[in-house]
This record gives sequence, structure tokens and C-alpha cells, in this order.
Amino acid sequence: ECERRHLDASEQQRGQWPVLSDNHLILCAGPERSGSTWLYNAIRLLYLEARVPCDSYWMARLSREKLEQRLAARPPAMVLVKTHEWQPGYNEFVHLAKYVVLTHRDLRGVIASYRRVKWEVAIPDAYVS
Repeated sequence: ECERRHLDASEQQRGQWPVLSDNHLILCAGPERSGSTWLYNAIRLLYLEARVPCDSYWMARLSREKLEQRLAARPPAMVLVKTHEWQPGYNEFVHLAKYVVLTHRDLRGVIASYRRVKWEVAIPDAYVS
């Protein structure tokens, strides 16, 4: 699991962009195959197009420490974090986020997607039809 920040060639030019006054956290959460990666990338690319610094991460499990560490980074940026699981303990630090965006997908679509990418394990046809 890699939770480091990786800047592509376009993002490496951000030193020439307007500077934000502070870091802001956006949490992007949704179950696997629910469109969460699409949503995460859409947000990331919108900030890139607008030339707003955005540090984007994927984290299997969130913690206050991990989020605060990224919010303390300088220069300031939008801090976009994607996760698949929402744990009960997250309520203790979700207030750190300026925005929380969620994905939802009908379970039949999720199962069909698992089948399409050949990740399914013994999913009965009845669940898809």
C-alpha cells in the first residue's frame, strides 16, 4: 500500500500557480466498483485544470494522524483522499474535511463490474439478473 504523493508532469508545474491560503481536506469514499475512482480522478483533474494545487492520496484506512500530517504540508494544497471503507471511528475526525463526497451503486451493477474484470468469486447469476 502506497500512501505517498506522486505528481505527474503537469502537476510538477504547480509552483507557478497561485498559492492557497491554507490546506483543505476532501474525503472521497465509496465501496469497490462503485465509481469512487472515477469520482476521485474527476475531482483531481478539475483542480489540475483550474491550476489549484491538489495533493491526492489513496488510503485503505484513514486515521486522524495521517490526515493531520497531510493537512500540515506546505505549500498549502487541496488534500484529496480516497478510501473504500468507512469505519465507525472515522466520525471522530471527519470534521477535519471541508467536503466529503460519496459514491453509491446498485449492488447488481457492482457485481456485474466484478464479473467484467473477472474478480468475482462464485457469484450466482440470480444476483445479477
